[in-house]
Amino acid sequence: MQTIVSLLILLAVLLSGCAVPSTPMSSPTQTLEATASSTSTPIPPTATATVLPTPTRLPNAIPTDELGTSLFHFYEGNPVLQQSNNPGWDNVYIDPGAMLYRDGQFHMFFNGINGFPAPVGVGYATSPDGYQWTRQVTEPVLSAKSLSSLGSRFGNNFFVTSALVEDDGTWVLYFYTLRGNTFSGAGIIGRATAPAPTGPWTIDPAPVLTGGSKGTWDEVQVTAPDVHKTDSGYIMYYDGHGDGTESMIGMATSPDGITWTKYNDPATNDPALVESDPVLTVSSSGWDATRVIDPNVIQTADGWKMVYMATDGSGKFTAGGFAFGVATSQDGIHWVKNDQNPVLSNKEHPNWSATYLSTLLYVNNIYYLYFDFVSRDTNGTNVYLATFDGSLK
Repeated sequence: MQTIVSLLILLAVLLSGCAVPSTPMSSPTQTLEATASSTSTPIPPTATATVLPTPTRLPNAIPTDELGTSLFHFYEGNPVLQQSNNPGWDNVYIDPGAMLYRDGQFHMFFNGINGFPAPVGVGYATSPDGYQWTRQVTEPVLSAKSLSSLGSRFGNNFFVTSALVEDDGTWVLYFYTLRGNTFSGAGIIGRATAPAPTGPWTIDPAPVLTGGSKGTWDEVQVTAPDVHKTDSGYIMYYDGHGDGTESMIGMATSPDGITWTKYNDPATNDPALVESDPVLTVSSSGWDATRVIDPNVIQTADGWKMVYMATDGSGKFTAGGFAFGVATSQDGIHWVKNDQNPVLSNKEHPNWSATYLSTLLYVNNIYYLYFDFVSRDTNGTNVYLATFDGSLK
């Protein structure tokens, strides 16, 4: 009997030694309080994916003899950020999304998508000089899939287009939404916050800007927000689209970055302008007579500068002319278009067939214009850079 008991004790000891040890809990990370409402939907951080092999380096889609033919000079090392090999989200289309320069570092929250329509994922990359970029994550820090918990008014997809950091260290992204599988449907503007660029990101439960009433110039959609924090509050530039093919650029102001008031000129009496007015309109003829979209605004010592895009196809991004123009302003409201417009155009670069989104930074007296474009030689889009070292007047 004693022998049996001894054997049972020995067996118990052996079995306890084979048990799988429990995984230790990771220490919580310190977070800052987000500025969004307490009823906002928190977006948990995405699990890290397996590192994928680096894709083959793409050649510059712009021929060498075309690099300096426009006012903005194409970087010879383009593209600065290209599609990945990750079939889950950014292996077909990427664009520069929302960008900022902070503490000597360039930051890019790029939009990635593996086809259209498909949910957009937001990636994060950094650069010490604006030319050499490194992805800091392999999976999105924020996904359009998160919109499903916020109700139907947000639509089913989004693109981030503007970023800033508050005084308390809170990171902020502004985005516009799409409803359905088209760029011409209803669109509104939303906001997300995070304690760090990699998240976790929290989307505000309500949009911060919506289209106007029926018959107004921006009744169908407000998109491409570009937000700036000033000493007196916040300024947003956006493009608005009404019931037609024409798109124009509007402006709104806010005391807190959340509640916005559109610019309205009381002197206008057109029914389409009863609620608000655009600050940059289409020209009577020429390259930007159909629509002006995607405003990118900066404030310099000698006033405000805007780089905007114009397209002339039957739809916002259908085949046709794609070009960038410059406008300047002393007060941020009244704008004058540059005599040298367009400063960059696919008419001078026929291998560039379409553009969907651009972002402008101004660092050390150099203008950095980042934009995606469809090349006739490659599928999808990549991020390209054109620069200008001089004064935009």
